[in-house]
Amino acid sequence: MSTAKMKQLIAVVLARDADKVTKELLRQGVLHFIKVRELGGVWESGLEAAKPPFSEDTVGALRKRIESFLSLAGRTPREEGKNLDIGRLVPVNPDEADKILDKLGAELQEIREKQRYLQQEILRLEDMKRQLNMFGEVDSNLITRSKYSFLNIQTGRVPQSRVETLTMGLKEIPSVLLPFNRVDGQINMLLITMKRDNSRVNSVLEKVEWEDVELSSEMKGSKPEIIKNIDKKLGSMQEEQKKLETRSKDVVANNLEMLEVMWANLRMNELYSRTQSY
Repeated sequence: MSTAKMKQLIAVVLARDADKVTKELLRQGVLHFIKVRELGGVWESGLEAAKPPFSEDTVGALRKRIESFLSLAGRTPREEGKNLDIGRLVPVNPDEADKILDKLGAELQEIREKQRYLQQEILRLEDMKRQLNMFGEVDSNLITRSKYSFLNIQTGRVPQSRVETLTMGLKEIPSVLLPFNRVDGQINMLLITMKRDNSRVNSVLEKVEWEDVELSSEMKGSKPEIIKNIDKKLGSMQEEQKKLETRSKDVVANNLEMLEVMWANLRMNELYSRTQSY
């Protein structure tokens, strides 16, 4: 781009006209500002600097917060044309803008926390699957060998009336729970968890009156079913991760118009503040 010939202009504006002049300068968009202090003579001591009603840094920080939200929807704000219509400029209330963005941020943070938790659970189940694949078939030797791994493999029984409570209690813990035969109102079960979760698991088992039993012949050879169970849980969690990712984009999409209007007004106020600071 070639350099255009420019003329230096000096303008002295009455305080009562500062708002109108500032907006018109922004509307024209053809001036390059220099600081008053860069001028020689007595200009600097003879003029009083304008005092914008808010900090440019404060407004700029709010604008950048909005940009981070818009990026989730793949949107990049633009300053051309109607996007920055000085006629639509209204004063900014930083506190009110903060409240709006805080509310939106809290909703997105809640989704991110769920995503983080799910990812941790996925990694644990994948670790469990890797550990199981290192072993042979499910038998008494497997339970013995599990003592030297990260897995805790237990066989036991619980009253049939407590099975649902047990299932719900283990829902938030990476685990495999396989029911087998029923004997006198009791359900025999094979439970596989990570040793790091022992305290949480033991708390659940105490509530359902879990009773340890020897590995039965029926439980032997159940490794394919165990792996299938893990894969099913992994698939369910990965699907939930996709839903959460879509949900975070939907949150921004549902507030897109409001965010873009806020961004444009903040950007204009930022330029307004900068112009008045010269």
